[in-house]
Amino acid sequence: RVYLPRSRNTLANFSAGLAFPVPPGSDPDELQRALTASARMGRPIANLAITSVKTLASSRRTADPPPAALTDVPVPLLHSSVGTVPGRDHRWTWLADERARVFSVADPPTPQGLTVTTALVGGGMSVAAAYFDDAVSSAAVADALAALPDRLRALVALT
Repeated sequence: RVYLPRSRNTLANFSAGLAFPVPPGSDPDELQRALTASARMGRPIANLAITSVKTLASSRRTADPPPAALTDVPVPLLHSSVGTVPGRDHRWTWLADERARVFSVADPPTPQGLTVTTALVGGGMSVAAAYFDDAVSSAAVADALAALPDRLRALVALT
């Protein structure tokens, strides 16, 4: 998103990184072969070079105005779902299912926004929030994340 012209605003989810699909039932050895082949052909270096050029170009443009002070205005929210990470019933295994986690890095949709990333993993849900703490209240985000399990249980009970 940071590379889009300022006149463009999207809540779409996209990444400039390398994609390696991991569908249910996939083989860890196949993923390793794909990673190795990618490294041998120089894809990570090409990606790094392109990202570096874009970062340099964006740093030469005038900076966006700083976020406004914390207010009670609505916060642009983006939900990004990683989906189900193969585990228990597939060849992808964890040392301990109860400790399985997915870690992700995401940008908020705007400097005043919030991105919530979820992944189903090891029979549970991993949740991460990305935001700028000078624009979004950390306490409000912590409260919302703490309330999430009860709200999800209530939602499931309605179905």
